[in-house]
Amino acid sequence: MNYFADIYLNILPDMPIANTEALSEQTVLARLQELRTNRVKTIAVTPHYQPAQETISDFLAKRQQHTEQVERLAAEAGVSLRILQGAVVDFTDCISLTKSLPQLAIEQTEYLLVNLSPQIVADHAFFDTLNRIQILSRLCLIVVDIDQRFDVLSLSDCIALHHAGLLLQISASGLLDSNTRKQSLYLLANRYAQFVATGARPADAPLCLLDAMRALQRNLPAELYRRIKNNSGILLSTNASPTEFFNG
Repeated sequence: MNYFADIYLNILPDMPIANTEALSEQTVLARLQELRTNRVKTIAVTPHYQPAQETISDFLAKRQQHTEQVERLAAEAGVSLRILQGAVVDFTDCISLTKSLPQLAIEQTEYLLVNLSPQIVADHAFFDTLNRIQILSRLCLIVVDIDQRFDVLSLSDCIALHHAGLLLQISASGLLDSNTRKQSLYLLANRYAQFVATGARPADAPLCLLDAMRALQRNLPAELYRRIKNNSGILLSTNASPTEFFNG
């Protein structure tokens, strides 16, 4: 696979992902060009669903409208891009949304992106709730930008999340920032984290996915690097079983 896929990217105008601001159409156009520069061919558009602000039906309709807008802009800009739709949901909202969560999973898959709050505590209550969500929704949960929670989650906590059946995603910043690089590489090198994605970035910040993957390539054995590099594309193209990522 000569190109990259990105499972967590802020690119829909007026529909931000978690912890980011909404993008203007001009910024979307700039990001489309960055995707070409970063050799990204497949993406999941995953805006932040907040049940206190809108119904799921309204959210899905708006997401479809803005996805079509991005597809049009990409075609006009000559950027070849395959787009799948999904959402990121706050972990604290997952219980009340359990029956509806499959509607928010990445389309054609059984994977849901979940955002942990900055106040997260990986205690028995958390893991009990996690187990309930997994059983009732029948989805595999992917924690986004786990590197942004290193201030409240220890490596042992992150490993416990993995053993509880969660997949973990590291952001491009996690691999490039000296404050989080070591922990990020440890989780990826030991297969506790499975994905690298653009993640939540300020509107004026470059995507840096290609730089992050180059850093990963320098620091991991070639076979493991290729596996992590391809994981996002495998998920978005084949709806692979979670065992593909836990055991691969």
